[in-house]
Amino acid sequence: MADRPVDRPAEPTPAASADHPALADQTAFQRTTAVTALGGGRYACAFDHGWSTAAGINGGILMATMVRALQAEIAADRHPRSLQVQFMRPPAAGPAEIQIELIRQGARATNARVRVTQGDKLMVEGLATSFSNDLDVIAEWAPHPPQVPEPGEMPPRLVDPRMPPVGDHLAYRPAIGPFPFTGEALVPGEPARTGGWLELRESSPVDLALVAFYIDAWWPAALGPITEMSMNPTVELSLHFRTALPPEGLPHQPLLLDVRTDASLQGLADEHARLFTADGTLLADAVQLAITRRAPQQP
Repeated sequence: MADRPVDRPAEPTPAASADHPALADQTAFQRTTAVTALGGGRYACAFDHGWSTAAGINGGILMATMVRALQAEIAADRHPRSLQVQFMRPPAAGPAEIQIELIRQGARATNARVRVTQGDKLMVEGLATSFSNDLDVIAEWAPHPPQVPEPGEMPPRLVDPRMPPVGDHLAYRPAIGPFPFTGEALVPGEPARTGGWLELRESSPVDLALVAFYIDAWWPAALGPITEMSMNPTVELSLHFRTALPPEGLPHQPLLLDVRTDASLQGLADEHARLFTADGTLLADAVQLAITRRAPQQP
């Protein structure tokens, strides 16, 4: 571990308390991903059932909350660019704790371990790498976003009344691939695809925490080619923030999410996601592995 001052136990920071008036002007997303500094790299948080899926609290919400704690712990000149997460157990709605362990602090990079616990159980563990903004830029290129109608040409759609609670916070404009459970056959050798324009229904700045949420906020591409009700809980996800954002974030805006699944084999499905702004800027990309599970039978 890098040398750093020993943190003394501290009282929770009032500005980060969910009941404090300082949060009154924040959005629902900002409140649900808020963290309270406890000292010693520890942060309190609380997960809300209203941001859950059929498998538990949405993985994007978990990562967004981890990003909040990470940003609060690392130096201000370091910017998270990589977060690799292992989802071990689905956290329940209610209080939880995030622990940040700074493994190394170099001239340009900071490496940290991020753990989410509830009680004595480890729920999520991740490794994060943050960089300064003075990296050598030798050459640059990036993929183009898929060609889809502009968001203003597509009114938000209620995709499916069976959408989990987290979907109530989002405006979806599907533009890529079929809807879930339509059983649309795949062209042999081609991936399953889904995606479209995505934004919170409540105006909120586009910061790194929101980017982390969005990358896992669309329904899985693997649900399009099947008809059986099922779900795809994530077991591992690697997220890369490809564009640095200002501290205040970007203005509220719809973002384009392009998602594909190359293979679903032996009960495991991959998923590759790219998140773009309307002008084609690549904000983030991610790859994850998920298990395929039949949905619980309703009584």
